[in-house]
Amino acid sequence: MKNLIINWVVVITVAGWGSATNAALITVDSVLFNMSAVDTNVRVFDISTTPVSLDSNDLFTASVGDSTAELKNDWQSSPTSQLFKFDINHIRGTGYRSSASSYAQVYFTPSQDINYQISGFYAMIGNLEIATRVILEDLTSSSDLFDNRQLSQNTTNESFVTGGVGGDYFNELVGNLSGTLIASHKYRFAAVGNIHTCLQVGGVCRSDLTPEPPVLTTASGSFSLLLGDANQVPTPATLALFSIGLAGLGWSRRKKA
Repeated sequence: MKNLIINWVVVITVAGWGSATNAALITVDSVLFNMSAVDTNVRVFDISTTPVSLDSNDLFTASVGDSTAELKNDWQSSPTSQLFKFDINHIRGTGYRSSASSYAQVYFTPSQDINYQISGFYAMIGNLEIATRVILEDLTSSSDLFDNRQLSQNTTNESFVTGGVGGDYFNELVGNLSGTLIASHKYRFAAVGNIHTCLQVGGVCRSDLTPEPPVLTTASGSFSLLLGDANQVPTPATLALFSIGLAGLGWSRRKKA
């Protein structure tokens, strides 16, 4: 059961892209943005390891048929803090094995001991499968500071808050949303959100188990890691208040445009 959500993530070795640096706080070693859209078994990827600055606002999209996966990289830097923020928007078609997924990760090394705070949400308007995972890993000591997985298969209009156990099918929560990172250790922060028309059982799509016909489904979410000043990032409760409106309004307007 533990491999259920891991199997949806495409594993890619990412080369460093030249060390973007907030001299007072961190060095960024590499990034990966992976968007995947599937419409009735036709899959389109958009994979990027393009360098981004520590103050950046970049948009990446994969689209096919009625399915679209979009990821926005929203990073903010100051002399006393660094915010890594990933915003995702999804549309999932109704065809067989249709899905939308966005995955983002960043490898970085702090130059000093520094506090961290994680927050996020992921919510859908529609039915069938929705899943999310957020990880903060200390690669130097081979330890997970935070690992949160939530998966639902039978809750219409489901929503998750990072740090919760809201899945109706599978949940795992390890570690804390806040703590302290150690200077010179290498870390990985990663987040993924996805919606499917078929139900995953042991990492295998089982459309024969679908309890109800799929409807056109939208989802949106945001995942953040704040280093330094904890006053600059919305709390999970605040983010959750916006989740349903973002998932419905943003995408319904785009589909009508």
